[in-house]
Amino acid sequence: MVERSINGIDWKQIVMVKGAGTTYVPMEYLEADMNPYEGINYYRLKQVDFDGRYSYSQIVAVEFKKHLANVSKDPVLFPNPVNAGEQLNIQFPSWHTEVLVVLRDMQGKEVFSKVIVFEENNLLYAIPIDNDLPSGVYIVIASSNRNVLFSKKVIIK
Repeated sequence: MVERSINGIDWKQIVMVKGAGTTYVPMEYLEADMNPYEGINYYRLKQVDFDGRYSYSQIVAVEFKKHLANVSKDPVLFPNPVNAGEQLNIQFPSWHTEVLVVLRDMQGKEVFSKVIVFEENNLLYAIPIDNDLPSGVYIVIASSNRNVLFSKKVIIK
């Protein structure tokens, strides 16, 4: 399970992931905190064995900045779900900046990436969804100057 804390002392479970059981093959898991606290968030993994014994991973601190000074609201993704072969539209608020938009699958593999430079009254951008992209859940991430502006799940049919 993934646990989060705002002070590194009090922990709350945010995601439960079913393990693979007893295995000698390294396993990889990917989860995203879709509702982090603004500021520093502390994360750790708690691994629980079949007999109830458990252990914790190292604690990782991640800073989340919800809004930049010139951001008034979150972007809107539509349509969601989107069909392969169509385009996913992102309508941005009044941002006048350069933004990196990345589409990743749930394993973290980048399937689309583009730097967008916004100009006055040009706040709608379309991500082309390839016909051969497998159906599933993906994450759209927009960042600027290494700060994540937003991260949203999208379903591709």
